[in-house]
Amino acid sequence: MIISKTPLQACGVRLAKSVISYNKFLNTIYNNITTIDH
Repeated sequence: MIISKTPLQACGVRLAKSVISYNKFLNTIYNNITTIDH
């Protein structure tokens, strides 16, 4: 893990992590919906 030295880098890392977890969240919902449909 690289420690960010600037606030901008820290913000970018946080943003990337939240985007990744949001994508996982959407994938989980999508999988649940398709499972219910079929």
